[in-house]
Formats: sequence, structure tokens, C-alpha cells
Amino acid sequence: QKRVGLGMWAADQQTPGRLRGAMRGATAIFAVILLAAIGGAEAAGFSASESCVVSAPGSTTCGAPTSRQASSEWIIYVLVKDSSGSACSGTDECTVASADITATLGGVESTSVTCTGGGYCMVVCSATVAGAAELVVNLGGGAVSGSPYSVNITTAVDGGITSDSMTSLIVSEGATGASVSAYIYLKDAYGNSVSDTTVICANVSIVITSQEDTAVTVIPTCTIVSPGTYQLLWSSEKSGTWTMEGVIGSRMLSKDVVLTPGTMMASLSSISQTFVPRAGEDGTIAISAFDQYSNPVTTTTMTWASVAASFSALDGGDNSSVAHVTFNAVSYVSPGLFVVEFTTTRSGNFWFQVSVDGAVVGGAAAPFKVEPNLLHGTATQVESANFGSLSAGVAHTFKVTGVDVYGNVHSSGGVDLSAVLNRTGWTVASLASAVTVVKGTDGASSCTVTVT
Repeated sequence: QKRVGLGMWAADQQTPGRLRGAMRGATAIFAVILLAAIGGAEAAGFSASESCVVSAPGSTTCGAPTSRQASSEWIIYVLVKDSSGSACSGTDECTVASADITATLGGVESTSVTCTGGGYCMVVCSATVAGAAELVVNLGGGAVSGSPYSVNITTAVDGGITSDSMTSLIVSEGATGASVSAYIYLKDAYGNSVSDTTVICANVSIVITSQEDTAVTVIPTCTIVSPGTYQLLWSSEKSGTWTMEGVIGSRMLSKDVVLTPGTMMASLSSISQTFVPRAGEDGTIAISAFDQYSNPVTTTTMTWASVAASFSALDGGDNSSVAHVTFNAVSYVSPGLFVVEFTTTRSGNFWFQVSVDGAVVGGAAAPFKVEPNLLHGTATQVESANFGSLSAGVAHTFKVTGVDVYGNVHSSGGVDLSAVLNRTGWTVASLASAVTVVKGTDGASSCTVTVT
């Protein structure tokens, strides 16, 4: 029976043994060569270690870009090669799909991969944060030649202000009379600080205007702190809200800033009376508070003290009633206006003194008046020299002293009095028409009643 080997050799049992052994060896060698050829064909796909990043389609020079401006579409190209170092032509022996390539730039995955044939694939990444970043490109799970790459992301603005530029104006709050600083930071469209710029202070035009008085303006002094960073210094003695506005290059800027008043100056401030209270009612001391530049004060951290310095009675009574005045705490009402309420049961003229942080407001005590309270019937006094004996048809005079509930004698204001004469067995006769009131200089009322 014949046997057919891989080399198509035929041999029968008559073939000599040595020849048959040579044939078997040739067959084994041929089989090894054939299997090696088959294995070589299977290994002809892409190779990550031979592939690399290039600058553009058609380029065969490996190397990722070392520096590029920030962009939301940061494009690189991958040249895909086989194990022999030849570019994949897209044949069955060496093909690559978009899914075979992954890339990250600064830890952010690529947004798209497109392989168009010819061995080149376009990878789109997003690189919007300026600074050093690492570019990692993998092919079929393995790193391409040179990966990871070190790249530098620069700001998107190069040179002066462009349409993609942004600027931020940072303003610090300040006090009147003190230097106030503001900073302008030039940025690209992605918020990266721009350090490569030709913009100088001559390109910065800022005007600061008081919102309370638009005729008051200030031009700040500009200093370049570093490329892309500008400091504006200014000051004013006028407090309130100001608006900083203008341009840097062609970029418009606008920002509000508040200048707070300085420390209250007692010598430039004053106290006054808003209304005249009655005895026993709350009165109010108005405090007009200003700083050293005559700005109305708004701070509420001051230490106040209120006292009654002296007193003068209008009814000739006791003049030692300053101890009977009670003061409440000073309260803030509006810019430049504080009030303190007081209460006293004594009517007359007082001199009140208000101090702030140990200094007397206005430099001296100020006069305040307190009127008597309403007349009190049982407290009112009626006097006569001869109440016990009256003569018919003879005019009789008696004295009425008007007093409030606290004993203060009324010295001004209208008073209505009426008189009634009673006698057992008589009809009550009203004498209101026979009563006249004549004010006395001492605050008492003299009433003349004619009894008929």
C-alpha cells in the first residue's frame, strides 16, 4: 500500500529503508517551513510598539507636539504600523479600527477617533487647562512608541487682546482717604491667565465715578504686576458706592466698589432735639455723625455715653433733677444718623451731653426742653383768702395752680375751667359763664368768679 507525504512523494514497501528515511526527514522539514509561513501571516497585524504619534497625515516622523495652545479640539495623528515597521495599508493583513485606539490628555479621554486608511488615524482631544500635561496613546491596549508624551498647553491668547480674550476685574473694598486697589487679570477664552501679551498700561483706560455724585470722578494709577496682570490704585475722601468702568485693549470692564466712611469725629458731629416731649414720655436725641471728611458715619461699633449735664426749672421749683433722667442705648437709624431716647418726670430746660469713644459730640452739651404732662385734676391746687365767707354781689377771686401728675406746674398752653356753686336746698348753679382765666407769670392761673 502506498503513502502520500506532504512533498507528494510516493513510496512503497519496495523502497529501500535509507531512502524511505530521507523522504520522511524531507517531509518533516517541509511541514515546519509551511507552519512557519502560516504563523508569519497571522502576525502581520498592527504593532503598538512600532506605531507612533506624528504631526500630520503623510508624515513618517514620530513625535507628539511638545507645546500647543489650549483648545477644545486638540488634534493629534497616529501612524499605525505593522511589526515590520511598515505603515498599515488597510489590507486584511494590517487593519485598524477607531475602537483600537484610546488616548487621554491631562487625564481627559479623547472625544473622537477617526481612521481613514493609509495607516493614519485622527484623534481629537480637549485641552483647555493651561500647563504641563501628559498625553497617553494606546493601540490595541498597548502604548504606542514614545507614549506617554509630555506636552505644554499654553493660553489661547497670543500677543494682545483678541476677540477670544476675557478679563476679570477684582476690586477690594476700601475706606475713605485710604488707597484702594483693584486688579485686572487678562484671560483666554477658557479662563487661563494670559502671560504672553503686549497690552501695557497705556492700553488700560478706567474711570471711577461716584454713584451719589456723578460729577466726582477719579482716574486710577495703573501698574503692571506681571504680564497680563494690572494693578489699579486710587483713593477718595468721598464715601459711598463707586463704579469702575472703562476698557483694556478693546475689552469693556465694569465693577462697583464701596468706600466706607472713616472713624466718627465728635468735633464734626452734633446732637439736636427732634421734638419736645412731655414729662414722663420718651424724648429723642438725634446725633448727626460724620467722619473726618464729613461723610455720614455708618459703623455701629462705637462706645457711647449720655448724661444730663444741667437743668433749669421753668416753674421756680427744684433745679436738681438731672439725676431723674434715664437714657436708653444709642441706636443706628441711617447713614450719619443715630438716636438715643431719654425719659424724665421733670419738666424744664435740660442740657444733655453725648460722648463717643470718650469725646463729647459737638464739643459741648446741647439744650433740650421737656413740657409738663397733661393737667391732673386731683393734683391741681385751688387757693383763696376768704373761702369761708363770700358776699353776694361781690366779685371774689381765687387762684388755681395747674399741675400734672408729676407735680410739674403748667406754664403755657390753654386751660378750660368751669365752676359750680352748690348749697343745700338750692338748685345747682353753673358759673362757667362767670369764670375768666388770667395766666400768671409763675405758671398759676388766676380765676375771677362773681357770686350773685
